[in-house]
Amino acid sequence: MKFLTKILVFSLLAMQFSFFSSHAQAESKVTTATVKLVKSLTLTVPKGIDQSIIDMYTSGGWEYTNNQLIKRVSYPNLTVKYKGKEYITNADGEVELPLKSAEEEVVEIEVDEFQKKGKSKKNIKLKPGKKTVIDEYINLNDLLQSMDKQFEKVPGEEKPQVGKTLDHGLKDGQLPAYKQYVHCNRFNGYQGNGRYYANEASPQAIINFYRSDCDVALTKSTNCYKDYLPDADSRYCAIHPYYKNGRCSGLVNHAIYYHKHTSYFSPAY
Repeated sequence: MKFLTKILVFSLLAMQFSFFSSHAQAESKVTTATVKLVKSLTLTVPKGIDQSIIDMYTSGGWEYTNNQLIKRVSYPNLTVKYKGKEYITNADGEVELPLKSAEEEVVEIEVDEFQKKGKSKKNIKLKPGKKTVIDEYINLNDLLQSMDKQFEKVPGEEKPQVGKTLDHGLKDGQLPAYKQYVHCNRFNGYQGNGRYYANEASPQAIINFYRSDCDVALTKSTNCYKDYLPDADSRYCAIHPYYKNGRCSGLVNHAIYYHKHTSYFSPAY
């Protein structure tokens, strides 16, 4: 009997030790939640646009809804600031953030945004083991239109600013010469006619943009978002100064001068 009692006591002690050990490990284990940054590149198109254009884009990973073509992109190396510490997104645009407990928390974070040209603070809900998506709308129409605006020297300011005069170096409907330097290879897509059009939302301009150097570069780099900026010196691509001509093409290992694609994404020169 005494022997059985000793075995029972020993078993209870072992179970108790195991419980507290497991509890201590659970307490020491860091609980995390995932935050994913998504940029929704949105191109608004005319009502009644030909279905073949929509099919062309959707076959390449774009979505179409309410007269808008949307491509959702995530970038590495974006910053998420949380509780005074900066976290850098991985190749999937994600970061892992530590939580205080296993309960859902409402927290404030600060993220990189491009439509607003800077940082943006947000209050979001985080739950352990779950993913929270932060989606930023990017107006591609505005971005493409801003590329055509001239840099003007404003009296009293040190740097030239973007004015209202077009300075693209090309006339509406013009076909650039091969190897001509252009602001940006955003109309050299393989299914288009290779011509520049001032109205970025015209059907032919939309066809020309698809799989252009600019289109592909926007999925790989955030540099092109600098073309939103009114400060000419901060822009990535520009017609002036000349060394900024077609720089987005370099991001995708293509020539920076004008070249027309004749297949999906080639030739590069």
